[in-house]
This record gives sequence, C-alpha cells and structure tokens, in this order.
Amino acid sequence: VLHIARATDRAIVVTSSDPTALVDAYAMVKLLLGAAPDREIGVVVNMVRDPADGLMVARQLNTAVRRFLNGSIRYYGHVDHDARVHASILEQRPLLAGEGDSPASRCFRRLAVRAGAWTLPDPVSAAAEAAQPMTPEEFEQAEAPLCA
Repeated sequence: VLHIARATDRAIVVTSSDPTALVDAYAMVKLLLGAAPDREIGVVVNMVRDPADGLMVARQLNTAVRRFLNGSIRYYGHVDHDARVHASILEQRPLLAGEGDSPASRCFRRLAVRAGAWTLPDPVSAAAEAAQPMTPEEFEQAEAPLCA
C-alpha cells in the first residue's frame, strides 16, 4: 500500500470512529507524511450516524496530526452507516449494483463527484491541462447504470 501511495500526489485515508481504526489512520498519515510531507492527505470517515459525527472524527484525527506530526489532513467527507452495505456483502453484490439509493450509495456518489473535480497538479499533456472537471449534473448523466 505504501509503495502505491508514494507514487501519488494525493492520498485518501478511510477510517471510522472506532478507536483502533483511528489509531491505524493516524499511523498511515504518519507514514505518508514521512514519505512526502507536501502530499495532500484527505480523510473519509466511514459508517457515521450523522454528518456531525464524521466531522468530529476528522477533527480529532487532524488535531493529533497537527500536534504530533506538524502536518494536516483535509476532510473529504463521510459515508453513512447503512444496513444495505452488510446485505450487499452477504449477497456478494456491489452496493451500487442494487437499489442505488441507499444512504451509503448516495455518499459514494457524492465523494465520486468531488474526486472527479480534482485536477492534476502536473498535467501530463496539453489535453489534460485543457480538460475541465465534470459538473455533478454531467457526472449523473454520464454515470453507468451499474457504478461498481
């Protein structure tokens, strides 16, 4: 994982409010910052009860990163706790291949729109420089019926 992450300009750490998950997220941020202090690191908080919980977890993690690592992370968003996620795992079927309107699937789509709007810091070609990110409306129209 670190080998792949070292080749990126941006990393996304996914965590939850579980204390062991937060410790693991902090450890990953520490390794990522150690390898490339200028890399943008974002956090997505999984299985939240409400948006305020996600923000609180991200703030706790960012406080520790600032205090002990002299760095910072960005809050990219959250994924709602959703019983349909567990059901899709048991069915061995991607969540977004099902009903597609569960709380978690809406969060995945919102995060995908945000990620789709990111631009490359060093475009590899003139075409990449000219490319404009898709608007959320364009994304919804272009999205395949089965997202996963």
